[in-house]
Amino acid sequence: MRNKVNEQEIANDNLKRELDRTATQLKHANDRLAEEDKRIILLTQEVQRLGEALTDKAHEVDSWRDRCADTERRAQLDLERLREELDAQRRNEIVSNPRVFITL
Repeated sequence: MRNKVNEQEIANDNLKRELDRTATQLKHANDRLAEEDKRIILLTQEVQRLGEALTDKAHEVDSWRDRCADTERRAQLDLERLREELDAQRRNEIVSNPRVFITL
C-alpha cells in the first residue's frame, strides 16, 4: 500500500511539474501574443500614415499636372499671338516698303 501511495505521489509530482511547464509556456505565448498585437497596431498605424502620404502625393501630382497644362496652354496662346504679331509686322513692312515684291 505504501508503494501505491509513493507511486501516486510521484505521479502527482510529475503532473504538477508538467502543469508548471505548460503554465510557463502559456505565459510566454501570451507575452509573445501581446508583443505581436503591439507590433500589429504599430504596423497598422504605419500603413495608414503611408496611405495618407500617398494620397497627399497623388494630389500634389494632380496639382502639378494641372499647373503644367495651364502653363502649356498659356505658352501656346503666347506663341500664337507672337506669330500673328510677326505676320502683321511682315505685312506692314511689305506695304510700307514698295520695293519689296513677293511672287508666288
